[in-house]
Amino acid sequence: RQLNFGLANEQLQLQVRILMIINDVNDNPPTFVGLPYRTSIREDLHVGSSVFKVSATDPDYNRGFDFRFS
Repeated sequence: RQLNFGLANEQLQLQVRILMIINDVNDNPPTFVGLPYRTSIREDLHVGSSVFKVSATDPDYNRGFDFRFS
């Protein structure tokens, strides 16, 4: 990606281009616990309700975070 930064005041204007290369450090996929998943969904369940919960771990992360699936 190319980022453009600008610095300006009454006497000086400066533009700088920076080329940023980001290496992927997420080289391990998440591992899902308890596969295969099975569930039943009630007919009267409201739209947007939680259907069921899954558990996953990811060796790339050693601190707490949330997986979000939809």
